[in-house]
Amino acid sequence: MALFIDLDDGKFEFYDPQGIDPSKRICKDKFSLLNKLELIKNECFADENVPIECTPVAQQKDKHNCLAHVCHFFKSRLVDKSTYESFLSQKAPSMEKFRKKIALSIAENAKLNPPANQISRTFKPINADGDDW
Repeated sequence: MALFIDLDDGKFEFYDPQGIDPSKRICKDKFSLLNKLELIKNECFADENVPIECTPVAQQKDKHNCLAHVCHFFKSRLVDKSTYESFLSQKAPSMEKFRKKIALSIAENAKLNPPANQISRTFKPINADGDDW
């Protein structure tokens, strides 16, 4: 699951690759995840009318690719600058291929920016196989 908050544009987006409604997920303290999201939203925005956008359909069909789907969500929103609606309308890519692109990008960035006992703060996606990132 992922939470994308854009304070400038008034966007509060909850992404669950399995498409489970957050009101159906119960937290340890017996509150629904939707209640928790409302609390977070109200801390971020003075306007109570900012909607919580939730994933309406499942994009993940298995039980082991959740993190890859979440990374794809953030990549689409931050790198590709896609809207929440356009992201959800797209067919999810092959997560195996997507994970390979991530690994290749990390490896290539490690070569370009060898760590000197510090984490590099710059990350540039590398085009792995002719596909556009």
